Amino acid sequence: TCCCSWHDAVWVNIKVAVVYTVRQENAEAALYRLADVEAQMNMYVGDLLRSSIAALTLQQAFQREDSIAAGVQSRLRTEMQPHGIEILRVLVIEVMPDKVVVDAMNRVKKEYYLRQAAYVRAEAFKSVSVKEAEGLSEAAYLQGAGVAKQRAAILDGLRETVTDDQDMDPDPE
Repeated sequence: TCCCSWHDAVWVNIKVAVVYTVRQENAEAALYRLADVEAQMNMYVGDLLRSSIAALTLQQAFQREDSIAAGVQSRLRTEMQPHGIEILRVLVIEVMPDKVVVDAMNRVKKEYYLRQAAYVRAEAFKSVSVKEAEGLSEAAYLQGAGVAKQRAAILDGLRETVTDDQDMDPDPE
């Protein structure tokens, strides 16, 4: 586990696993050149992690865990080879930001989703309002058409009445 600072000034612990083996032809070098192989590898891994992630943001680090591990593996292999150690694999197991940072990131995501939900609700309200206005407009149009037909019927009735009255009265004086 290594504690590192990112480009955006966030401190995190990175848990890394290193799979290695001692090469038989260099077993003597592996046993006698370094007093504590694992401590030396931990120091190398820490230095390599700090240098490889210093320019990244926390978000970029989460997205690039595999490339970070590959870079550390390549450079660690070069550093440990003269000591008879063969690095088989380096894995970034976990990137663990401080709980405060995780909570802040979760709040940011929550606010983003709340904004999206508010936008969807507003669009739904807009759609309902438009449909309601269209319905009211159609109702007003139909009501106006009904009133016009009603008036036309009244006029037709009055015409018939006047025409019938004139037909009945032979001398309209």
